[in-house]
Order: sequence, then C-alpha cells, then structure tokens
Amino acid sequence: MSSAEALAKSNAVKYETRPFLINIHNNTFAGDPRPELDSAWHELFEDIRIRVSSEDLAYYNLTSIPLADGSGYAAELGVHHELHCLVRTSTRWIFQTLISPQKKIRHWIYKDYYLVNETEVELVEWKAHIDHCIEMMRESIMCRADPSLSTFKWLHGDAQSLTAVAEGHHQCVNWQSLLAWVRSQSVPIFEDGILQAP
Repeated sequence: MSSAEALAKSNAVKYETRPFLINIHNNTFAGDPRPELDSAWHELFEDIRIRVSSEDLAYYNLTSIPLADGSGYAAELGVHHELHCLVRTSTRWIFQTLISPQKKIRHWIYKDYYLVNETEVELVEWKAHIDHCIEMMRESIMCRADPSLSTFKWLHGDAQSLTAVAEGHHQCVNWQSLLAWVRSQSVPIFEDGILQAP
C-alpha cells in the first residue's frame, strides 16, 4: 500500500470544527524571540520527512530523490512546506551548514535579533525567499478559501478603530492525528547515507 493510500486509510486526516484561538499574548508561537518560542516552532518540524512509493509519486505526477536503501522516495506533506515558509530555512542552507532550523518570516521580522551576522548578499537571498514564501502562503490560503465568518467590533468604543474578530468556526484537520501518522512514516533524510547520491 502506498503512503497516499496509507494516509487515506489510516484515518489520520480527521476533521474537527473549532474556532481559531488567535491570541498573541501568552501564545507559545507568537511574540518576541525567546527560547520557548523557538523550541515550539522547532518541534513542528521534528520527523516530518516521509518515505513515499513510486505509486505515490506517479499519482501526483511528481519525482523525488530515492532513498539509498531502495525503500522509496523522500517527501513531505504540503502543510510542512507551508509552515517552512513561516519558520524554516531552505533545504540548500541546511545541507550547506548541517544546522537545525533558521527561521524564515519570523526571523525576517526579528532580523535585528536573529540575522545580525548575515552579510548583505545573504540578506538579499533571505528577502527573495521571503517573497517566495509569502506567495506560497497566498496560494495556499486562496486554495483552501476558508468560508468561516469573521465579525467586527469597535476597539475601545472608538468609531475610527474597527477590527475583525476571527472567532468563527473553521473546518480543521486534527493536527495531533495527522502528526502521529507523519511521524510513523518519518525518514531522517539529512543523515548521511539516507538519500541516494546523484
């Protein structure tokens, strides 16, 4: 059974209806740089690369790098590529430096903290990748076109301060269920000898 079939049959993609808990105060993933925030974002990327079959790739009309042991090909789910645009460095930089995550959009926003040692050339590369990531996020948002409602309220009773309230209920994938499946299919593609060399 292919990974795509395994995912479909695993019931890992379970939907739930819930509001977004958008709160930037006391939020593990938001706010100024701090160790617990970096750790929370890092945990989203543990063991996310998966083994897929040639049938999976054919179904999507894709190609990928084969695993050295012949057991399949390296891949990741689209959700992880989208999250990468918010928080991960490009694969090329990981291979070059063999270091764990350097954040993308978050690090660009807080570049005075995270990017103090980057050269001008590296900052130009960062900016180009940020543009790529913003475009990918736009495409993803428009692809899913969440039809839930956001309402409005006045801030502090001021008729000049209208703000959206995103408390509508959204159709969401149960993250823990999906993540458990991904980790069960995980392949450590950045370890030596895992990928078939060109």
